[in-house]
Amino acid sequence: MSVDPVKEREWSPGDGDRDQVAGQGLSLEEVQRQLRLLDHPPPATELARACRVGDGIVRLEETRFEVYQSLFYDAVEQGRFSKFVPASGAASRMFKDLLAARAVENPAEHPAASRFLDEIHRMPFRHALDEALDQQGKSLSGLVADGEAGALLDALLGESGLGYATAAKALIPFHADASGERGLTALEEQLVEAAEHLRDGEGRCRIHFTIPQHQELLFRSELRGITARLEQAFEVAFDISLSVQGPETDTIAGDLGGGPFRDQEGRLVFRPGGHGALLGNLQRLSADLVFLRNIDNIQPAHRRREVLRWNRILGGYLIELEAQLVEILSRVERARSQSAALADEVVRVAELLGREDLKTWIDRPARAQQAFLIELLDRPLRIAGVVPNTGEPGGGPFWVEGAGLGEDDHGISPQIVELSQVDRADAGQRAIIEQATHFNPVHLVCRLRDHRGRPYDLARFVDPNAVFTTVKSHQGRELKALERPGLWNGSMAHWNTVFVEVPGEIFAPVKTVFDLLRPEHQPEPNPLEP
Repeated sequence: MSVDPVKEREWSPGDGDRDQVAGQGLSLEEVQRQLRLLDHPPPATELARACRVGDGIVRLEETRFEVYQSLFYDAVEQGRFSKFVPASGAASRMFKDLLAARAVENPAEHPAASRFLDEIHRMPFRHALDEALDQQGKSLSGLVADGEAGALLDALLGESGLGYATAAKALIPFHADASGERGLTALEEQLVEAAEHLRDGEGRCRIHFTIPQHQELLFRSELRGITARLEQAFEVAFDISLSVQGPETDTIAGDLGGGPFRDQEGRLVFRPGGHGALLGNLQRLSADLVFLRNIDNIQPAHRRREVLRWNRILGGYLIELEAQLVEILSRVERARSQSAALADEVVRVAELLGREDLKTWIDRPARAQQAFLIELLDRPLRIAGVVPNTGEPGGGPFWVEGAGLGEDDHGISPQIVELSQVDRADAGQRAIIEQATHFNPVHLVCRLRDHRGRPYDLARFVDPNAVFTTVKSHQGRELKALERPGLWNGSMAHWNTVFVEVPGEIFAPVKTVFDLLRPEHQPEPNPLEP
């Protein structure tokens, strides 16, 4: 009898290991499972083909836009919508090039520092930087004129200055206010956007931020200063909640030679489990309908009109689709093995979800059709806006092999796939990637409750094998790191998903500090200026 290589070697924990695992809120069985995944990672995601308009991507009809927006307004009035913003990421990647420039002997000669000196007057945090320098007896204009890049970067990135190298990305100014004198942080801009379109009939606006560990006091202090001003300006009452990634979502590090990685004191090393660890935070909201947006995909007020319009369209489309699917589910649950009627329902569901593959169930026995439809329709639902691919780094919509829920489920399904999940050394998979026409900007609207109003157990719909394994370092030694299935990738693998084409102008990510110089993040041009 063959032996599963993943189960060949089991880790034997000592008493100290048991205590440490328990302190993390994990079980020994879960740690053992993670170690097996590190030693024997699951196979790469198998792409069947790229999703395209008409084949996995819906292009909504403009004649329906007013209907969708009306449905959205009604649901907002009832308080059904919330906003969920992962905001726990650090700004270190955003300032990666400037950190590299700061580390060289003559920063002014580094291309990133040179560009920063040239463009500092266009940065939304220039006034904050000038104030920080003033406290040190220096001036921004003086350092720029003298080409003192090192002192400028120290004031921007160092702890004795603004400390942006270790700050949360949410607290970095992304835009200048109307006066040009104050920087508006990503956190504040997300609140403004929510106030502009998610205010319910009682004037309440619900928004949740995930934040870095040990920074709750800092965020609450920042929010106190922002919300009082915005609540008065927008006549809204914010219902803001915060959460962090719990230690139980960390994953154990693996040794390159097998088994767990230990630090210099002999203790096990646990690492953050990636943004897929936020699934529990989303679950604990117990929300009904939720917009999910990245903290760094936010535009200034004068560019937000189209974003808000598409939020309304996607939200209304979700509500219409939800009503149609719930109506079908209700009929299917009442059906009495009427094969022809159930086959018709299979066709309707396939058309609503854009899933031609579901029609393979038309000829199945009525009892099997009924069980399949009930299971298929009783899942979380998400509408994922996708934009035309312009070469931005990240994932996109693909048809994926073997992504069904259960052994007898359909063989392919539409998924958001990160390129790191795919074996790009395989010529066939690489060809599919090159044929992709759309990109995932993480512009999601999700339905998290079932047709009886009960929150779904989101953990049921995760693909546990959709993990990421990488090589990292700790105390100068390499280790194997494990990330949980990504929040909008493997963590939502078994949701019902519909991809909708949205215009590229609603996508304006800030991945590097120089992205703030893009037109979509700059102040509105003054028509009186030449």
